[in-house]
Amino acid sequence: MHGARSLFRWDGDIQAEAEVLMFAKTTAAGAAAARDLILRLHPYEVPCLTVLPIRPEGSNPAFLDWVAQETASPA
Repeated sequence: MHGARSLFRWDGDIQAEAEVLMFAKTTAAGAAAARDLILRLHPYEVPCLTVLPIRPEGSNPAFLDWVAQETASPA
């Protein structure tokens, strides 16, 4: 798997680091729990974590249904 190259300022210096880009798929209801887990486990002091808004009118309905099914609590 290919990584990403990140350029950023940290402690007053410009840093260039190899990183891995990850997308975690969940629902809006699951976003906070996913964030908390990633923040607890990630080794960076300030990991890059953002939430993208999903617009149903531009999305694949079958994919959105799959995400909802896979992230639902077991019955």
